[in-house]
Amino acid sequence: MNSKNKFIVRSILLSFIPLLIFAAIIIPIMYFFSMDTEPFIWFSELPWIIIMLPVVELSEFFYNLHRLKKLGIDINLTENQTGRLHKKSIIHLDKESLIKTLNQSAWKFKTQQIEETENGILLSMKYYKLSLNEKVEILITEQNSNSCVVTISAGAKKRYKLLGAHRFWSAAIRHLNYFEGVLENREELRLKTSLAT
Repeated sequence: MNSKNKFIVRSILLSFIPLLIFAAIIIPIMYFFSMDTEPFIWFSELPWIIIMLPVVELSEFFYNLHRLKKLGIDINLTENQTGRLHKKSIIHLDKESLIKTLNQSAWKFKTQQIEETENGILLSMKYYKLSLNEKVEILITEQNSNSCVVTISAGAKKRYKLLGAHRFWSAAIRHLNYFEGVLENREELRLKTSLAT
């Protein structure tokens, strides 16, 4: 079994832990209160949520897997199996224009911190809707004077053992799409301007 399949199986099993805990509590209680009636009639009276939760959970999981495939994010990579997603793109803008765009155009977010690292400029982005366990970072690595490799990382700051990595995918995908759109719009605008002049 390859890395991706192991990850998918592990994530699905982790998503059923809350349901199993709930079932372990509710089933003995229901059995105890229905001991005087026909055996196992209580089984037909199980709350519908026990049946619906796995269906909803699996649907959401495979829908997000499809969205990741469309985004070009490889789940085989261990860096994308930790609750954080990483999207790498080449953007045909210089480093200063990129930083300016991220400071001005990304109105939903604001730059919390800019740090010079050995791999490039790292921007930590702040968003009022981010939960305490979420973070968004953008690494800008200069290729030449007119293009940079931009790596957007979004998702969990810390992965909890009993929560599958996919729990953080929906918000992370939304943030990746947002920043990708902002940068692509700026890139297109620069291209139109340069063609006009």
